[in-house]
Amino acid sequence: MKRLIFPYIMLGILIAGCNLSTPAPSPTPPPANGGNIRLAQVQVTPAPTQNRNLQPIPTKTITPTPIPEPTATSIPYICDVADDETTSARHISAVVNVDYATKLSHVDELITFTNREETALETIVLDVQANQWQNGFVLEGLSVNDLAVTHELIDNRLDIALPTPLEMGCQLTIKLSFRAQPGAIRDGLSSYRGFFGYSPRQLNIGHFIPTVAARIHDEWQIHEPIGIGEQLVNEVADWDVVVSVENARDSLQIASPGTVVEIDILRWQITLPKSRDFAISMSEDFVLHEKEVPGNVTVAVYSFPDAVLNTNGVRLDGAQHALDEASKAVTFFQELYGDY
Repeated sequence: MKRLIFPYIMLGILIAGCNLSTPAPSPTPPPANGGNIRLAQVQVTPAPTQNRNLQPIPTKTITPTPIPEPTATSIPYICDVADDETTSARHISAVVNVDYATKLSHVDELITFTNREETALETIVLDVQANQWQNGFVLEGLSVNDLAVTHELIDNRLDIALPTPLEMGCQLTIKLSFRAQPGAIRDGLSSYRGFFGYSPRQLNIGHFIPTVAARIHDEWQIHEPIGIGEQLVNEVADWDVVVSVENARDSLQIASPGTVVEIDILRWQITLPKSRDFAISMSEDFVLHEKEVPGNVTVAVYSFPDAVLNTNGVRLDGAQHALDEASKAVTFFQELYGDY
């Protein structure tokens, strides 16, 4: 079944996280081989609930792990890779371990990149949006085809120098280990950057997994971050992400696009083909609303209990309203353009 996580609600989650006040709640194996961020297929297999006693844990500090000095003088690539239009030139597998108490994530990532340009590439550039924040991104390890290489990280751009140019039709793998630490969602204009932030009742980690930057007119496209507006230019990638959460109640839910399978308590596998980015929002207090529309599409809205208000005897349900309007939109566009 295909599923739509309505974009309004993803924004609404962020805004609600900083503007609606409720009391704060009391206190890896490798991924399987594996978009449209908004529309995706979802299969959820519930796991049994277990009661666990959560113990206080000390605050974790971020200390960069020394990265080995580059040693590679040449890199063997896999070449003559079949040009399969059903898959993206960028494939990303990642294992994300989230400490919900401290909001710190440890990530091991594997990027498989095929050069479909008509020229050899001497440098690979990664888009690292989380590095805009102090301590938001701490690189612990990086290699290309298991070999240490020269690299430079400045703001949201990570340049990787290749000792051997990557010819057209050739493929390489990039391994990264890093920590991601969002900050608190702030009020006012800054709240729109809450896609990488947390409030007392939710954690949002978006734009946090590095991707191979887009190339347009033989140039890597990464824009310098500024305080307002959109600067991202992303290419599509195939995503396969395993997310494990510790120090959270069993009521925690994750809102994410893609095919979501709960493989254990507080552990999910998410696959998302041909998407330009990957994002997760999680909370112990989410209320899920769903509605099926023609075309075997399910619209999903994640909200909080206080999205329902009673004012002067009138019941206002913001989540239900968003769900109804999103369902109308999906139905309308399917009538205009065909089934999703």
